Amino acid sequence: MTAGGGLTCAFCEKGRLRHAFTRNGCDYLSCPVCRCYRMARLPSEQDLSEGGDRYYTREGHPSGRGRLARKVAALLPAPRPGARLMDVGPGYGDLLAAARDQGWGVAGIEPVPACAAYVREKHGLDLIPGRIEDVPLGEGSVDAIVFQDVLPTILDPVGVLRKAAAALSEGGWLLIRVKNAALHGPAMRLVLRLGLGSGVKAWLPILYVYSFHADTLRAVLARLGFTVVAAGNGPMVLEDAYGGRWAVALLKGVLFGLAEAVRVISGGRCLLGPSIYVLGRKQARSRPAADQRK
Repeated sequence: MTAGGGLTCAFCEKGRLRHAFTRNGCDYLSCPVCRCYRMARLPSEQDLSEGGDRYYTREGHPSGRGRLARKVAALLPAPRPGARLMDVGPGYGDLLAAARDQGWGVAGIEPVPACAAYVREKHGLDLIPGRIEDVPLGEGSVDAIVFQDVLPTILDPVGVLRKAAAALSEGGWLLIRVKNAALHGPAMRLVLRLGLGSGVKAWLPILYVYSFHADTLRAVLARLGFTVVAAGNGPMVLEDAYGGRWAVALLKGVLFGLAEAVRVISGGRCLLGPSIYVLGRKQARSRPAADQRK
């Protein structure tokens, strides 16, 4: 059996993981219930850390990220006076700057030293160094937490989300934006079926350690004591984020337009954009359902 195959899905706790495909020697599993994907053999923390360092060193600050950050920050409700927001893995800090402009008191946890140095110089913010798994967070210490393109690269996403839930105040907001498994999973299957698995460009399809479907996020947030307030196709900007590949930008724009049409026609039930977001609110005076079983 493929490593990990037959295990119960950690997110919905209902589906049994099964082999989905193999790309470049890496097996991926999928859940038939919540439709997430994950690597069969998880990488080490060191591999993930070194990968993050290489990514930010290679790419530099991409164009269009400031506009995208403002669109993502606008998904949150207007903050009350004194409200505090934590961005997990803020990268170059564009979302923190956008949230600060909207009136949030902001902080971030960043494991890549080069990013922390950039944010300090560019935005005047001192980030907390390290990974969220290792940083102590006081119970009820923040009013909003954002995971933007970070959750799929965390080895224990459920554990980290449980920690985030504890750190949020009652009625606090959790915003998650990730690449959409409903698009990238089937796209990868098609790419492999066409024999393009080794040569296809990295921008599509995109699968990380984990890849989330909207149903995955809805299921795990409900388990952890959140009400899902909104879900949709993730915001995007027309310009290509990495290097001015306008053909890529045009393709993304077409895909997003079609995905929005499908979302409207389906009444929000079918999300096919390149990325998705889910906004959850912590239920007042309630404990996560998963903890209540203990």
